Amino acid sequence: GVPYLIKTYEQFPEIFSSLTFINGFAKNPLKKLFGLEFVEPLFNFLREQHRRSPDLWNTLWRGMIDNPLAFQLAALAGGFNIKLTQFKDIEMYGRGVSRLELIYFFELFERLLSFDGVSFLANIQAPTLIIAGDHDMLTPTSFQREMHELIRGSDFLLIPYGSHCCQLDFPDYVNLKLAEFLNKKATHK
Repeated sequence: GVPYLIKTYEQFPEIFSSLTFINGFAKNPLKKLFGLEFVEPLFNFLREQHRRSPDLWNTLWRGMIDNPLAFQLAALAGGFNIKLTQFKDIEMYGRGVSRLELIYFFELFERLLSFDGVSFLANIQAPTLIIAGDHDMLTPTSFQREMHELIRGSDFLLIPYGSHCCQLDFPDYVNLKLAEFLNKKATHK
């Protein structure tokens, strides 16, 4: 979601009174996904396999919708803190992603690979809160720290034990911090 917010802010800054980025990135997320360099080549390989055998891969993809094991594997991969996030939330998140047609999933990811909003971050004037889960294996905190350094006056919040979905790991804490940020922003007008 963060690249879409950055791009929308770039085009229509007047519609934003503030921004909140949670475990996001401003450039190609696959370069350091899981902290490793092999993820982008793996993605490219899977995309090519889908192009060669779309029916097979579409069937496998749709099979994930009703496969609780697939959601547990995604959670273990660092998307969720399975000790904190309720499984029903993981399942709901996974179902939402897996219902997207695979061809569109690949298309969205290909667009993310070419996105680079880093040079625009210094132009952001709206009060910005950047939240990072310190156990996020999908978008390591280096992404959020870089955004914080480049967006003047931004607030940075590191969620201890937070995963990629720290808002599901610690919903009350994240909501409290969001409320504090919005209240602080409102009192500084």
